[in-house]
Amino acid sequence: MAPPRPTAAGLALPRLPFGERSAVTDHNLNHYADQMAAVLPGLDVAVRGDKAEFAYKSHTQVIHGLHLVASANTPLYVGVDGVQHATLLIPFYGESESVQRDGVRSGWAGGQRGAFFPPGASGGTTTGMRSTLTLNLDLNRLQTIASQMLGASPARQGVDLQLLKPRTLELNPSGVSLGLAFQNLCSLIDLWQQQPQVLAHMGIDDLMYRHVAVLLRPELFLALARNTPEKHERKPSSKAITLLCDWLTAHLGERITMSDMEKMTGLSERSLQYAFLGKYGCTPMQWLKSERLAWARRLLQGAQPGTTVTTITTISHLCGFADPSAFALAYRRKYGELPSVTLGNKA
Repeated sequence: MAPPRPTAAGLALPRLPFGERSAVTDHNLNHYADQMAAVLPGLDVAVRGDKAEFAYKSHTQVIHGLHLVASANTPLYVGVDGVQHATLLIPFYGESESVQRDGVRSGWAGGQRGAFFPPGASGGTTTGMRSTLTLNLDLNRLQTIASQMLGASPARQGVDLQLLKPRTLELNPSGVSLGLAFQNLCSLIDLWQQQPQVLAHMGIDDLMYRHVAVLLRPELFLALARNTPEKHERKPSSKAITLLCDWLTAHLGERITMSDMEKMTGLSERSLQYAFLGKYGCTPMQWLKSERLAWARRLLQGAQPGTTVTTITTISHLCGFADPSAFALAYRRKYGELPSVTLGNKA
């Protein structure tokens, strides 16, 4: 993350995980408490050090029901009495130390460790200068996605994500940089923050939940990712893959995530990847993208003479592409020409 920049009070705030361009630095502690209450109701905050030097900035994004807050602040003491929602904090810069009601202390730091607080958690956190991503989690949705990621075999039902106690979480388990993965997702949010419908269609919320599941139990998910499907795992039949492809073809214009495919088939992402690679030589998402592009090409080639380029935007949306520019780029990569050229050549 880039070095902090000076504030009006002479201090410096680090960059936000997303929303930096539209963020405004504020020096009112009550404003900070009110904004953070959206994700942590009942918050009690106090400035550490000179109150005249307090500063913060934040940006909120809601994607398909997932509430995200990017915030940066000067040193604070933050207390909360009974967290209402499961909350995950991922620091991008700075350090913090939390003390739970039972006296257990835990430290978390940018690029190293995050912190998970289940509903009902109480305690206080002492922060330095920091920049943090805060996620309000739907535990039912998280549990469902985690189970789907592991497949529908009896051995994998009811996966224990250890959601009952507050704890710190390693952002680089076994050398896998989950912290960087969250940074990349935040970069996408930053790119499309003015078009939340694009973020929702891209399934950013689903990707966030999937990474949270891995962050909570890395020993389960990372071990699976390194191995081929185990003997007790349910093997996908050719009929199951055909039925999935038929369903995908019938819903090309809709938002479709990997979790949707897992739910549809009862198979894990890994099993689906192996099945699609064996049958089609590509991943499920690559197959879906190719089918969407093929449908768009048929529509462009069948357009009436004199059709304007604005039709390209309509067709891109109809075929499941939320961003027309991304559609045009993918189309050119696949067919060697822009959609406008296909539209013009058909006359």
